[in-house]
Amino acid sequence: MHYDVGSRDEPAGLFGLAHLVEHLMFNGSAHVALNEHFRLLERAGATNINGETSFDKTDYYETVPPDALALALWLESDRLGYLLDRVDEAAVRRERLTVQNEQRHTMLDVGLGAAESITRAELFPIWHPYHHDPLGTPASVGALSLADVRAFVNTWYGPSNATLVLAGKVDPEAAIALVRRYFETLPARSTPTRPLLPPLPAVRPMFLRVGSSVVRQQVRIAWVTPKLGDPSDVALDLAATILERRLAKSVLGGARVATHIEVEEQSNALASVFTIVAIVAEDHTTDEVVVAINETLADVESAIPKEEIAAAKALWRRGKLARLGTNLGWARSLASVLRAGPGPAPTTFDGQTGLYASMTPAAVLGAVQRYLHGSSPVEMWTQRDSEHPASGVLLERSEGAR
Repeated sequence: MHYDVGSRDEPAGLFGLAHLVEHLMFNGSAHVALNEHFRLLERAGATNINGETSFDKTDYYETVPPDALALALWLESDRLGYLLDRVDEAAVRRERLTVQNEQRHTMLDVGLGAAESITRAELFPIWHPYHHDPLGTPASVGALSLADVRAFVNTWYGPSNATLVLAGKVDPEAAIALVRRYFETLPARSTPTRPLLPPLPAVRPMFLRVGSSVVRQQVRIAWVTPKLGDPSDVALDLAATILERRLAKSVLGGARVATHIEVEEQSNALASVFTIVAIVAEDHTTDEVVVAINETLADVESAIPKEEIAAAKALWRRGKLARLGTNLGWARSLASVLRAGPGPAPTTFDGQTGLYASMTPAAVLGAVQRYLHGSSPVEMWTQRDSEHPASGVLLERSEGAR
């Protein structure tokens, strides 16, 4: 069950609201008592009962035996149509604490857990929806009210803003009859609209120094890149694979100045982020790692053989097929088709496969030269004393190259 709403849609200052609503969706609805959502599904043999909130979307999913499909659809329809009949001040207070505990476990108490949030705050201006983390902060979540929840649900949680996907052992006619039974009577709502955003300003080169009590230093380099579905986003996804493999040879295997390297194109609906992360090896410096990364990146900018493109495509395709090994994987892929709509030709299956297959060395090289050339925000993570939390604290911020 996909809802076209995420943290990008939170009103100013109400950071973490979309994620809080996700939690409340499991707390019962008009005809489902507190904690009954999980109990009913588990008694029916369900697995993978969960939800996820990101910048652009919120998904709820469960894997059920075929004879429990009616139960799953009824539960989804009840919380879609009648969630607010069960939500009260006590429920909001309870889930605020749950979300704040999740923040501690996934970000605040994790080594360099604030790294990505600090990066994003530099890449996107304060008015942009990607400036803040989907989890929000303990303070922002603690300030969310029942009125905030009601307004958010009434705006975004309507049938016109939801997509239902069934995958697996499903009889189409019987399934459609059940969907009509449980969803057609839900009250209609108008499709919400989003305000138009101004163009993103150019990101100025920025050097950041972050203090942390972790043992290893970290280097993080990031660029803002084109949004999900743009051909350059696909090209940079392949480039990330190529660059990571080259860095594994030069930084890990050759100079051995780092113990871990990760390169990723994080694709989102409004803009993507290309990130290089390296853990500095013992007896080496962050400067050495940055030099090694820049040298390898310069090599990639100068030439990308067709053999490397072919290998990157093969890895992407293998990962895609692996994700289709479960019904949940199929459901997510089908949902992505419905979200994205028909893509530019040639496209097959989910609107992406054809784009990846059609990428040429020239297209990938052009995207690298256009979007990754030159300076970008660099975050240097250094071992600090116990006065700094493991998650990291911004100690220095200076514009321009170091």
